[in-house]
Amino acid sequence: MSLLRDQAIKLVGELYQFFDKPKISVISTKKLLTESELALYFRRGKTWTSGLRTKGVLMEKKHYHYIDGLIMYDREEIEKAIISNSLR
Repeated sequence: MSLLRDQAIKLVGELYQFFDKPKISVISTKKLLTESELALYFRRGKTWTSGLRTKGVLMEKKHYHYIDGLIMYDREEIEKAIISNSLR
């Protein structure tokens, strides 16, 4: 009985993670992304974007904007910055 319960808990956890994450195909069509969407888009951890923002690499009003209290990242501007090697 305990094994069945553990398997059910694990399955629910995996389903929650699957449905909680946005899909790459949806993200790639959006101009502004949340921090978790940006991290997923670049296949990085969420702390990657906050670390770049803390270091001043991501510049306010260019790479990200405040909308309704959320930080929204400009995907196209960050892609351009990565291509020009300004983000490391």
